[in-house]
Amino acid sequence: MKFEDARKSLTIFRRRDDVSEELHELTIAIRRQENERSKITYLFTNRYYRKGALIFAILCATSKLSGKNPLLFYTTQIFQGIGGIGDSLDPKIAVIVYTVLELFATVVAMSIIDKFGRRKLLLFSSVGCAVMLGFQGIYFVLKDFYPEYAEKLYWLSILALFLYNIIVSLGLVLGPVLLVSELFPTAIKSKALGVADTFSVTMGTIASQLFHFTVETKGKTLEEIQLDLLKNN
Repeated sequence: MKFEDARKSLTIFRRRDDVSEELHELTIAIRRQENERSKITYLFTNRYYRKGALIFAILCATSKLSGKNPLLFYTTQIFQGIGGIGDSLDPKIAVIVYTVLELFATVVAMSIIDKFGRRKLLLFSSVGCAVMLGFQGIYFVLKDFYPEYAEKLYWLSILALFLYNIIVSLGLVLGPVLLVSELFPTAIKSKALGVADTFSVTMGTIASQLFHFTVETKGKTLEEIQLDLLKNN
C-alpha cells in the first residue's frame, strides 16, 4: 500500500508516469538507512554527518546573529526611537505591519525556494540583511551626531527595518530549518533535529542577550572602560 502511495506521489511530483527506476533507488536507500546504526555521537564521528552538522551550525549561527531575534524582541522600542515616526505611523501599528510582512515573506519563501534553490536564497538573504542593517546603523549614527539630517531621513530606518524583515524571512529563517531535514538520512534524522533545535535555541538566547555584555566606550577614558569591564565580570 505504501509502495503504491509512494509511486502515485512521485508521479505527481515528477510529472511523468515512468518513475520505476527512481522509486527502486529510493527503496534501496530507505532500506539501507533503516539498517544503519544511529547514535547521537555519529553526528560528530561520522564525517558525512559531521559535515551536515557543521553546515547547519554555520547557517543557524548566521541566522541568529543576523539580528533577527533582537529586532523582533525590541521592535516597539526601535520604532519609538525613530524620530518623526509618531507623525506618520503609530509604533504599535508599525509592529503589526512588521509581523504581517514576516508572515507574508515566509509564505512567499516556501513557494519559491524550490525554484531558486536554497543556496541562492540564503546568499541573497545574507547580503540583503547586511545592507539593510547597514542603513539602519547609518540612521542611528545620524540621529546621535547629526539629528538635523536624521529628522529628515527617519523613513530610511523604517524602510530598512521592513525590508530587513522581508529579506531575512526569504532565506535565513526558512533555509536552516529546511536544510536540517534534508541533510540527514532517516536513521539519524530525529537525533539531528533534536541537536539542531537545542543549538538553535541556544544561539537565539545568546544573540538576544549578547549586547547586554557590551560596554559603552563613547566618551570614556581607558580607565573608565576597564572599570566597566571589571563590573561586568
